[in-house]
Amino acid sequence: MTAGMALIRGPVQDSQLGIGVEKAEELDESDRQLLTQEIEDFVRVFDGRLDEGYQEGLCAFAARFRKEPDSVFSEFTKIVPLPPPSPGREEHV
Repeated sequence: MTAGMALIRGPVQDSQLGIGVEKAEELDESDRQLLTQEIEDFVRVFDGRLDEGYQEGLCAFAARFRKEPDSVFSEFTKIVPLPPPSPGREEHV
C-alpha cells in the first residue's frame, strides 16, 4: 500500500487483502471528515450531469447522507498498512 490507507465502500473479506495490510477497526473523525468532503464534492460535480436513472440514485444517496451520515460511513472499510515488524521478528506475510 503506497497511499497510507484506503477507504473502500462495501465489505472487504480478509482473503481480498494484499500483503502487508489489514482492516482497521473503525473510521476515526479524520476519516469521516475526508469522506464528507469527498462525498460532497462528488455530489456537487455530478449533480444534474447524469442520465435520469443515475441522477435518481445520486439524489437518494445525497439525501441519505445529509440525513444519516453515520449510515453511509458504516458502509466503508478502512484498509491500512501493517506496522513494521519489530527487530528479531518475522515480517508480516
